[in-house]
Amino acid sequence: MKRRWTGILLAAIVVLLTGCSDFVDKDQLSITPEAEIILEALKQKISILLIPFHPVNDILENLEIEMTKAKTITNATTNLIESHNITEGVWLIGVKRKPITHYWTYRPATIKTIVWSPPQWWGSEKPLVIAGNYTKGKIAAIAPFIYSEDTYDNKKLIDNIIRWLLGVPIE
Repeated sequence: MKRRWTGILLAAIVVLLTGCSDFVDKDQLSITPEAEIILEALKQKISILLIPFHPVNDILENLEIEMTKAKTITNATTNLIESHNITEGVWLIGVKRKPITHYWTYRPATIKTIVWSPPQWWGSEKPLVIAGNYTKGKIAAIAPFIYSEDTYDNKKLIDNIIRWLLGVPIE
């Protein structure tokens, strides 16, 4: 039987990585803040998938990864997709109903852009999906709200990203 990744797994990752700061008073926490948890996970060879609902720059500052707010783009696609294990079988990414509101900027040379926006969206190509090695782990990030629509090759892209992060074969 073929195993498929579910929205439940994706939702759990989102809540763990980007949802805590909105629901918990950090002054009341007795655990390490999100940024330190992410960095420590990467040092321990644990992979991280960033699927933010809102800007998470405070969490990612130490990683030198940043979400940049951009003019809202709706009902749009891109085929500016780099060759990578993650993009196997992926030809077109986009949204029909939800907006694309941000893109990524990053410094680490081990992180690469996997999917670019077309230059007509924001004046030049911008990273929509990034991935790479960071310390001893792997990290990938998807711009909002590409991950929320089961359209074009979005679902295949997410499936491939999860498989790549887990080190399992991409189908």
